[in-house]
This record gives sequence, structure tokens and C-alpha cells, in this order.
Amino acid sequence: MWIKHSVVNKILVILFGLSILPVLSGQKPIGTWTSYLPYGNASKLVVAENKIYCSTNGGVFYYDKSDNSMHKLSREDGLSDTEVSALGYSAESKTVILAYANANIDLIRGNNIFNIPDIKNKQIYKRK
Repeated sequence: MWIKHSVVNKILVILFGLSILPVLSGQKPIGTWTSYLPYGNASKLVVAENKIYCSTNGGVFYYDKSDNSMHKLSREDGLSDTEVSALGYSAESKTVILAYANANIDLIRGNNIFNIPDIKNKQIYKRK
């Protein structure tokens, strides 16, 4: 009788160990982040060749028409800020232009994001 309980206990332990593996494999490694930003309220839209870029109050996402996929962009992915005030596209240079409320500017060309903080960092004096 004791042998049967021992075998049953071993089987239960093995089944429990196997059932928890999918949960453990879904964990992010230490030092990585997952963004849960509000992408529901779209404010600006621009068509850039085979991609459609859309800005929201949490970041930017784009729809790739070539493979019907959606991609989210945030500070985690290299954007400099979150509050996009203007969105544009230059067909000449094939560059998406993001202007933020704090005067920061990001350029997206291909898979690269370039920041131009010059206006944001410039001290502008106003007359009263």
C-alpha cells in the first residue's frame, strides 16, 4: 500500500512540475519592461508608404500594410517622450516626424529613431 502512495505522489509532483513550466516560460527576464500604455484614443494619423502611423496619449503605434501587423512604439522602444502634439511624414527623406508638447522632436527612418532635442533644450526668454 505504501508503494502505491509513493508512486502516486511522484506522479503528482511530476504533473505539477510540468504544468507550471508554461507559466515560468512566460516570465520576462529581470531588467526588462512591459509597457501597458493607453493606445485607445488616437489623436493623429499619417500614412508613410506601407505603414500607417497613429499617435495616442500614451505613445505611437503603426500598422504595417505589407504583413497586416500592428507595432507599438513607446519610450521603451526609443521614443523620447509620450505626448505627441504633431505627426508628419516626409516622402522625400522617407522619415516620420514626431513633435512633442515639450518641443522635443523624434525622427523615425526605417527601424531607427533619432532624437533632436535642440528646441527643447534651448532657453527661450519671453518678454512680459
